Amino acid sequence: MGPAFLPGAGCLSDILHGMGYRNVFLGGAPSSFAGKGRFLRDHHYDEVHGREEWERRGLPKEAFNFWGLFDEALYAQAKTRLAQLHRSGQPFNLTLLTLDTHNPDGFLSPGCRRRGVARFEALVECASDQLADFLRFIEQGGYLKDTNVVVIGDHLAVHNAVDATLRQARERRIYNRFIARDLPPKNTEVILPFDLFPSILEFIGIDVEGDRLGLGYSAFNAPATGRPDGRLVGLTLPSLAGSSSYGRLWSAPPAP
Repeated sequence: MGPAFLPGAGCLSDILHGMGYRNVFLGGAPSSFAGKGRFLRDHHYDEVHGREEWERRGLPKEAFNFWGLFDEALYAQAKTRLAQLHRSGQPFNLTLLTLDTHNPDGFLSPGCRRRGVARFEALVECASDQLADFLRFIEQGGYLKDTNVVVIGDHLAVHNAVDATLRQARERRIYNRFIARDLPPKNTEVILPFDLFPSILEFIGIDVEGDRLGLGYSAFNAPATGRPDGRLVGLTLPSLAGSSSYGRLWSAPPAP
């Protein structure tokens, strides 16, 4: 076996593993895509389920598009696994990665097709309704008594049927939402993707010393560290490429 994937990176799943959590990933696309499965397994995900695993389990052909599992089928699997994990009594991190709204055209699930969906805008609405249904399942099942939920958008929508319209918007944001019975106080309304790492930890009750972790700052509780001017426009992944800090993520010993 070759070297670990980003062995010098201490990730959320690494920290949770050290605290006794079971990390479970459910995704629609192949686990092999872009080295995703390797990364997750190298950083203490106990279970990784992608297209390959769903096919081995014999899910019906209509549950799949050419790339992977439709979101509605993924949510059905997630409801079952959530109930199992919650019953176990062990702390857990259940991570889902959906794909129905992926550019350029999205993937029209059987359920959305039955609703008469034809245009990309309606597909996004249908996918949002499916997410809302999953969140209602969590709430109505009483899971929020001891389980927190984070909804994350990975990036702004690009290269799709409404891309030209979106680019005319004066302001665009990535959608994130934190859901819990008792929310800690927020200290900001605007965050960078880097801020999700410390924010999620503090959201689930784990104190982050100095409210900073990696390249991010926690969005919860009283800020202990001032934010640098211009960080919202100047800090991007491309700006880190080739830096010594990025290099250490690949060369350092494996994270504990």
